[in-house]
Amino acid sequence: MVFVEAKLGRDISLRTKYDPQRNQIVRNIDCVLDRAKGRTAIFWMVVRDTGEGRSYTQLLNHYRAHPDALAGRLPHHDPERVMGLARNLSLVLWKSFVDAALKVLPGDDAEINSINDELRSRV
Repeated sequence: MVFVEAKLGRDISLRTKYDPQRNQIVRNIDCVLDRAKGRTAIFWMVVRDTGEGRSYTQLLNHYRAHPDALAGRLPHHDPERVMGLARNLSLVLWKSFVDAALKVLPGDDAEINSINDELRSRV
């Protein structure tokens, strides 16, 4: 099961509405672990850039390098499962995502061409 957080320009929120001690990444990972119910859980961030100044870049790099830190933020989940997910956290650039998606869409459809133009204008 894959959960995706997509950001076009903004960074992640470091506090969520119902749990100000938890950032958006931890919230999404908590949700995907709950929903996966025994299936492999995966979390991707689709972003415009991977600059070191971005909180999502810093946090994903930290959680990948120190999966135990993520497990510590989610003590109600099996630590081995959380650490397995942490090792595979991914930042995906919008440009790469759009390029891959558009390769599988038919190129002669007016609606698809409109979507293509809109996506390209944003990334």
